[in-house]
Amino acid sequence: MNSVMFTLVPIFIGVVALCVFGGIFMTFITAFRHRGTIQQITDEALRQSRHRAQPPEQNSSQPRSSSAGDYACDHCGAALGAGTEISPSGDFKCGYCDSWSNIKS
Repeated sequence: MNSVMFTLVPIFIGVVALCVFGGIFMTFITAFRHRGTIQQITDEALRQSRHRAQPPEQNSSQPRSSSAGDYACDHCGAALGAGTEISPSGDFKCGYCDSWSNIKS
């Protein structure tokens, strides 16, 4: 009984190790086969993150309207949404770029 146990345990460990290394090997083969798709996805993600990090160009030729409901973010120019909360001092957080602005400025 003990000799059977000493024979089966190393075989079981070998089979498990083979499955683990086989899975790692197959993962690398799959990644290699689809490297073009992976590269496209990462390039698109990097392009979008760089686009978000760049401050938007502000058009100085467009005058700001000060009528009610026409307020916009000082940083990105996004219009205030209907649910935007404005503090008594006039501060609000832009829902688009998450920066703080003041409607009085």
